[in-house]
Amino acid sequence: MLNLFVPDFCEAWQLPPRGSKVVLGMSGGVDSSSTAAILKAHGCEVIGVFIELLSSASVEAAKADAAKMAAFVGIDFDVIDYKREFECHVIAPFVNDYCNGKTPLPCSLCNRFIKFSALCSFADKVGAEAVSTGHYVQRRVCDGFQTLEPAVNSQRDQSYFLYRVEPQQLARAYFPLGRAPSKPLVRNFAKQIGLGVAEKTNMYDICFLSDFGGNYVDFINAYVQAHTELAGSQALCQGDLIDIKTGKKIGEHKGAIHYTIGQRRGIGLSAEKPLYVVGIEGDHVYVGEKGALATKYVLIKDVVVHGIASMVIPEYKHKTVDVLAQFRSTGPTIPGTLTFNDARKEALVVFGEEQFGVALGQAIVVRSGAGTVLAGGVIAEASLRQIPLVA
Repeated sequence: MLNLFVPDFCEAWQLPPRGSKVVLGMSGGVDSSSTAAILKAHGCEVIGVFIELLSSASVEAAKADAAKMAAFVGIDFDVIDYKREFECHVIAPFVNDYCNGKTPLPCSLCNRFIKFSALCSFADKVGAEAVSTGHYVQRRVCDGFQTLEPAVNSQRDQSYFLYRVEPQQLARAYFPLGRAPSKPLVRNFAKQIGLGVAEKTNMYDICFLSDFGGNYVDFINAYVQAHTELAGSQALCQGDLIDIKTGKKIGEHKGAIHYTIGQRRGIGLSAEKPLYVVGIEGDHVYVGEKGALATKYVLIKDVVVHGIASMVIPEYKHKTVDVLAQFRSTGPTIPGTLTFNDARKEALVVFGEEQFGVALGQAIVVRSGAGTVLAGGVIAEASLRQIPLVA
């Protein structure tokens, strides 16, 4: 007999009210399947939804696992086709960014325009009050303000990738795994209740690279073959390696898409001191010593503001606010300041100390001293010199 229960790591405020109808995003993995079991045990009316993003053998296998786990837990299950939207909002921008010398962050786009958009739309269709996922993150409501906070398990925390989700979408979302101390503990819970995916390996960080062994270059090359209008992109062609100091050619490369800002290995040059990729422009890849990567001023665009910051930040137009800034998902938070331009949805982040390897196209997530997400945006410009914030 199936014996479901709510694990000790899950607190009442992380769950929807008992009896709520909840639409749960299911991937076929241990996290979303465990979340299904928790919500069911809590007394929610759960509808598991698999969001179909691609046509591939791995997607079919994941869909089958999701359906099996939904049936095992005893919840309804449905599949929604978002392949066209995924192509438009995630894959095409991903390829375009790499072809323009940027380093994209597709998961943040997917969370906003695909996952939470699809779940909320489906919830509206079936009359569900709430949505849920297996993300490791916390959403709280304090003094009338909704906050997005890092997971207890810092190694699994996904708040960096969720900054772009609209506050209205997050307001309906519940994350039962946000206070799970570790992934092994979640797997152990899955084993206890008999989930067949308890030991299933984690998926690639970028899901659409799974059929390419995680190799984004192979994926882009395959994509370009099917979209011949991109075939002439300079980033796909052989080009020159340029010394950033002298401006002189010091080597050749097989295509700029093979490189990202801050990269050290695989450049194909030998030098007395380590060389890094410090700039990409067309078919030119600029290299230099670590000092050439130094950045202190960063302009971010398409800024999304969360929680109490939505009330506070607009009042500080062109004034500085002390914050902690994070420019890598696994990187530390750096003390600095934020100057926000509400009218243009832009902000200037100034690090207290020089940082290295800040890449255009990635995101900066701005946090409070306690780690709460205040805002985030896409890195549009990075410099060691002052960047003007246009009124």
